[in-house]
Amino acid sequence: MEELLVLIIQFLIEVVGQAVVSIPFDCACRIRRKEEHHAFLLSVVFLVIGGMVGAISAAFIPSLVHVPELRIAGLVVTPLVSGAFGYQIAKWQARTRNPFLVPQFHFWYTFFFALGLVGVRFAYVK
Repeated sequence: MEELLVLIIQFLIEVVGQAVVSIPFDCACRIRRKEEHHAFLLSVVFLVIGGMVGAISAAFIPSLVHVPELRIAGLVVTPLVSGAFGYQIAKWQARTRNPFLVPQFHFWYTFFFALGLVGVRFAYVK
């Protein structure tokens, strides 16, 4: 039972840790003068940047989770948690200082950033 609890805690630390990395990218939204339009290209850019951050982190930070099933679960859960963080941050910014932000777009931006990050870490960190 104790081993299972340690495994769950390690999984949560890794997922949340990787999701938190995406926060600075979403907090740095510039003030807009008109409503933003979803850009597919911007999502691809975030995917590539996330992959680069994942490659850098793979060189310095070992994986906490060694169970293949949980690593696959992290590959699914981390982008969703990151997207939820990005959505909530954009929603807060739209309410407080940047009314032209569209929170749904920021869900996808952070989702793809985290997907790139965890995808590279999944492939190269054993």
